[in-house]
Amino acid sequence: MQTLGDLAQGMALRVHQSRIKSEMNKLTTEISTGQVLDQGERVGGDFRQLAGIQHSLTRLEGYRTATVEATQIADTLQTILGKVQDEAQALAAPLASVTSNSLPTVRDTLANEALDRLGSMIGAVNVQTAGRSYLSGTQTDQSPLADVSTLMTELRSAVAGEVTSQGVVAALDAWFDTPGGGFDTVMYRGGTQDLASLRLSESETADISLRADDPTLRNILKNTALAALATDDAAGLPFSIQGDLQRAAGEGLLSANDGMTGLRAKIGTLEARIEETSIANEAEASSLAQARNVLLEADPYETASRLEEVQYQLETVYALTARSARLSLLEYLR
Repeated sequence: MQTLGDLAQGMALRVHQSRIKSEMNKLTTEISTGQVLDQGERVGGDFRQLAGIQHSLTRLEGYRTATVEATQIADTLQTILGKVQDEAQALAAPLASVTSNSLPTVRDTLANEALDRLGSMIGAVNVQTAGRSYLSGTQTDQSPLADVSTLMTELRSAVAGEVTSQGVVAALDAWFDTPGGGFDTVMYRGGTQDLASLRLSESETADISLRADDPTLRNILKNTALAALATDDAAGLPFSIQGDLQRAAGEGLLSANDGMTGLRAKIGTLEARIEETSIANEAEASSLAQARNVLLEADPYETASRLEEVQYQLETVYALTARSARLSLLEYLR
């Protein structure tokens, strides 16, 4: 029969076996991950350096999120501006070549094309990405512009009674360009505050300050609308000034091209700076991760040697346990 000494010995063997198994699991994990599990032992209880590295990595991850968002916004703005510019320049030359001798059918065709392209421009400006409008200032949940039908209805009222090309152009200038005028109160529906700058790094920010009420965009919409309004039956403008209006619209669109190119260049510069900052952030994060790995790196040779030693210890404990069990059985049989 088992004695108290046998029970104590068996208990001691089981405790020793459990400890060795735990050590083996730890060493196996360290070999597979290449890092020590007991970080406190490795850093001697001083976690300041490790905590500093981790804090910097967390901060860089926040910057990474900001650069991804900034890239998305800049890419979307570049696409919108490109669409608006392409639509405007497709109209500019044909409109600028209109004369008083141009056939009515030519004028009507250009007016219809202008109306279609005006709708495309407004649609481009109102485009949303992931449910956000990037030309609405801080009101990203709101489309920045009313639809083309609303615009044309308002402009017909604005030019009512005008019989000269100068009078029509002046009426549209007043409607589009006067602060707090028709464009601001009827057409533009976004916020009056720009999107907040995005922090890309300790020293870099992305300033997203473009809105749909930008003067360059207003100018393009105004001249495109003028071309469409020239032969609009509901506007009822005199036939004698229709050619002058369309030619003025074409010249206005040609002049606006430089402004649009400037806006796109500004966004392009921002895109380049975002990319440069992103690359620098990734390089810093990689360097910090490498420093952390070096700090916590498990010596593969030492770990493998220790694992082999622990395996031998475990085999020895198994052998002792088996021997103890056999001896206990013999005592019982006696």
